Amino acid sequence: GDALNETAMRSNFRKHNTYVRSTLAGTKTQNGLDRLLVYDVREGWEPLCRFLGREPPAWEFPEVSPEMFDDSAPLLMVESVIEEADAPDGQDEVCKFGMLMRQELRRGLVAGTVVLTSFVIMAFAMHMRDVVEIPLVMLSLVYVVLITVGWNTYVVMHRLVMQVPALVVLPYAMKSLCIATMLHACFISYGVLKESLVTRHQVAPLLLVLSGRVVSVLLGSGFLLLTKGQLSLGLPLPQFMAFAISNEMSTFAGYEMLKYLSFP
Repeated sequence: GDALNETAMRSNFRKHNTYVRSTLAGTKTQNGLDRLLVYDVREGWEPLCRFLGREPPAWEFPEVSPEMFDDSAPLLMVESVIEEADAPDGQDEVCKFGMLMRQELRRGLVAGTVVLTSFVIMAFAMHMRDVVEIPLVMLSLVYVVLITVGWNTYVVMHRLVMQVPALVVLPYAMKSLCIATMLHACFISYGVLKESLVTRHQVAPLLLVLSGRVVSVLLGSGFLLLTKGQLSLGLPLPQFMAFAISNEMSTFAGYEMLKYLSFP
């Protein structure tokens, strides 16, 4: 179709640049001039004009803004600017729809924060009145994690909705939200279980490290076999061994420290 994969385009562009540099770098023309010029466009006309043997033009070198519009400008002004601009192929409709999505994102973020904060306040009040027994540390961690996930999602979506169509943005945004939520949930549960095993059940840290790593390697290998049908080593072995040794030593030291420290 007409849709282009941005990642593939950037990869092909980098490969093309690498090929051109490797082919033309250091080569000369019949007049002894360089055949390839690599320079920073922020330097203006001068390097390009010297390379081409031309006089710099009278007008200034064009500049491209990284933003589609000024975020600090009023929304009505932005809408009027977009209406007056001659955006090709319905780009103005895409921008208007993106601004509407930004408004909905802000409303959703504020509403979600208010509801979540109200729930936490009510839970804390019930705990202080001895109505229910709630672990305050776990409640605080869950609150911070949910606020962090919501804010990260808002930041990502706030920029994406103005750059690509919604049908492309929403699947990736939902995937990012699910990944961030599951990562935070895994980190919290892993920390609580680790603290419980080391400090309360007196499990040897070395046994915990080895069993955790072996199980993770087996599960990861099985997942790769099921999804891709083959195993991939990823990093080169020397780099992986250096990372593994330093990571295991730091993890072992952390488990040893848990013998003297514990969550309330």
